[in-house]
Parts: sequence; structure tokens; C-alpha cells
Amino acid sequence: MSTCICDGSYAAPWHSKGVMWCWRCNAPAGKILEPKRKSRVEPFVPLVLPPKLCELTKEYWEANRPWINLSYDLVVKYGFYIGKIYEAVYLVMPITRRGFTVSFSARLLEKDRDDLRKYCLPKGIHKEYWLSSDNLSEGNLVFIAEGIADAAYLSQLGNSVALCGSHYSGEIDNLLRDKICVIMMDHDAEGFGQTSSCLIRSYLDQKDIKSWILSPYPKNDPTDLTAEEIQSRLRDMEKGLNILKLFKDV
Repeated sequence: MSTCICDGSYAAPWHSKGVMWCWRCNAPAGKILEPKRKSRVEPFVPLVLPPKLCELTKEYWEANRPWINLSYDLVVKYGFYIGKIYEAVYLVMPITRRGFTVSFSARLLEKDRDDLRKYCLPKGIHKEYWLSSDNLSEGNLVFIAEGIADAAYLSQLGNSVALCGSHYSGEIDNLLRDKICVIMMDHDAEGFGQTSSCLIRSYLDQKDIKSWILSPYPKNDPTDLTAEEIQSRLRDMEKGLNILKLFKDV
């Protein structure tokens, strides 16, 4: 495999191979300097984020946002920014732990770019979940969603977690104990979200963690619903489950 010749373009740590990986040419860019994290209980290794392309202004967000209900205030609160990956424009959504950036997810903002991935994750590092706060300490309610944008949007109503996919490994069970989890995965035509919701709930039940499934149907994503619509569904769920005052008012 050829070596990167991009002269200082952004490269993300590739821990499993011990090299830096260039986002521009997709080639090795040099050895990493940080020690490899052998297990997720060791200190987190800070990650170098993709370079910022331009300022994320409110006007830019209103004109280009992929999720109609995700507000500019939430985007700013969680440090999302416009970055450059593979010579394309992405919205970079950092994942942090105790003030350190440990991973990210990036969403393509350019239209008519079928040659590029819609979402990007750093290569070769342990996948981290996005958390609305390190300890999920904002009350008893925790939303579990697929994407970071969904989780950031749901954080208006309580704690939230983004799996950055549809699989839950169980590694944050300790944060979910004594919480009530609302699993709100995407409602896709293939049924992956629905299946994942059932599997996650089954797992949490085995761990004695209370959980319930709340589908965005007939919409596809949680961000397709207004916060008021989600709040109304939570109230309906409360009536059936006799769970009172678990979510914050918008």
C-alpha cells in the first residue's frame, strides 16, 4: 500500500495497525505517537479531529441542516462543526469523555455525492458511544438512539445516548442502572431499528434495567418528530406504565 504524500493533511489514529491514516488519500501517513489503549477501562486516548473548514453560523445551519428539527443551539452546545474529510464537507460531531475528544461521527453535507459515505467514523479505534453528559446525571430518564443527531435532539427531554449504530455492547450498564431507558431507534423500512430495539430491551431486562420502546413511527427518525410530539408520546406511555414526571419540559 502506498504512503500518504498529502503533506500534512488530516490523519486519524489507526490503533490496530499502529499508524496514522490520511482522510484525503486513504493511505498510511506515519506512526502514531500515543500508546495504544488496550482496554476501555484504561484512560481515554485523545483523538485529533478533522480540520475545521468554516464557521458554523446560524445562517449556514438553517440553509444546510440535514435534520429539520435539530436546532442551532443544540448543535453549538455539543460542539458540532463544519469539517473537511476526503475533500468533502461534513458536519463533525465529537464524542468526549471527561473533557477529552475520544471519537466522532461525521455526516456528509454535500448533495449529489454518491461517491462518498454519508457517515464517517474514525478508522481502527474502539467505537465509543455519544453521551449527553459523562455520568447521565440529568434525572432518571435516558433515551437510547442510533445517531448522535438523534441523541442530541432527545437531550432536550432527558439524558441521551447515541450508539453510533444499532448494536449495544453493554459497556455503559453501570450508567443505566437505576434509570428508566426509552429506546428510540430509527423506524426504517428494512426493520433493523425495530429489531434492534427488541434485542436491546431484552438485554436490558436480563440486567434488571428498566426499559421501554418508543417508536418514531410513522416518521423515520426521532428528529422527524417535534419535541412536543415526543413529549406527548411520553405522556401516553406514562399513563400506561404509571411512570410520572420523568422528563423535563421543553
